[in-house]
Amino acid sequence: MQDRRRLLDENLLQRTAGPYIAIDGVGVVLGRIVLAEGDLAAGRLVRPFKTVLPLDVSYFLVRSNATAPRPEILSFRNWLFSSLKQASLTRSPSSSPSRNA
Repeated sequence: MQDRRRLLDENLLQRTAGPYIAIDGVGVVLGRIVLAEGDLAAGRLVRPFKTVLPLDVSYFLVRSNATAPRPEILSFRNWLFSSLKQASLTRSPSSSPSRNA
């Protein structure tokens, strides 16, 4: 259990610290555009290449079914789905992923 916790902590650190490493000018980071959109729009990050590699991954929102959903969980779920829908509606065709852009 201790090893699993250490790996989870290291993974979280890598995912959250990566953009700041690039923003601070220490290095480059490979990441998901959707997670960097705010920093890209604000000019804190730049895309050095137009090439985007599609990922064959999915995300799942899960919760325990042992109890009724708490209001804050439902609020988060509603916010998340609304944000994703809005992001997909505001994305222009030119910003959609392309292997050979």
